[in-house]
Amino acid sequence: MMQTAAYANLRIAVVIESAVVLLDVEDTLRDLGAGTIRATSSPTQALAALRGHGFDVAILGIGERAANGQTLLAELQRIGIPIILVESGTSLFRGPAAPAGQIAVTVPFDTAAIAGALDSALARR
Repeated sequence: MMQTAAYANLRIAVVIESAVVLLDVEDTLRDLGAGTIRATSSPTQALAALRGHGFDVAILGIGERAANGQTLLAELQRIGIPIILVESGTSLFRGPAAPAGQIAVTVPFDTAAIAGALDSALARR
């Protein structure tokens, strides 16, 4: 597992519909010493944030009815940003819609699970 200092320069986009899970992921990333964290519950806002920001990793937890969820996924894949899925309940990214070779953490998760997912995602850059 990477040392927390290694996360200091990371730019992470976090898009999770559940406010509780979103806050938990943000807190965990801060505990790990992550650099820039741009968090939202809206795929539409995330699409706007992608323009002009060079994110290193995206963490997604979007339900299957999320507006622009598929568009966000396609854009992340197009620009080559590694994706970590946060799975809780129904997810947009299961089955045929799932990104190839997906990295996933399941709610409830702990700091080690998020750190391991970050390490796996960074290895794919």
